[in-house]
Amino acid sequence: MLYTNEEIEEVLICLEYKLRKSLRETHPKYREDLAQNLRESIVRKMKSDTLHKSPSFFTLINQ
Repeated sequence: MLYTNEEIEEVLICLEYKLRKSLRETHPKYREDLAQNLRESIVRKMKSDTLHKSPSFFTLINQ
């Protein structure tokens, strides 16, 4: 099950505040580039199967 574009957009919107807050620690010259790279990484991860193959919390506890 892959995420839809709407779900990905919703995640990006939810993370935007934290992203902006964290970027304050970066030199202003590089903030937009870093923000774009982070958003791109989030989208790539959500579109890949590896996110869905991760074990659940309870699976890890029971092992």
